[in-house]
Amino acid sequence: MRIRKGEEKPICIEVEMTASVGFFQIEEVFFPKINISPVKPYIELYAGVVDREMLRYL
Repeated sequence: MRIRKGEEKPICIEVEMTASVGFFQIEEVFFPKINISPVKPYIELYAGVVDREMLRYL
């Protein structure tokens, strides 16, 4: 996981995985917690597998 300054919003969180099985944790645990958080408007969230295109969640 990498946290850096975002391009469109102040915070960008990037989760890079070695296998696609990690998408379950992103979609069922991490994303819902951010989605109901008051910081949601300030976060860009990306997740993907190494050497593939990142998916944008927020």
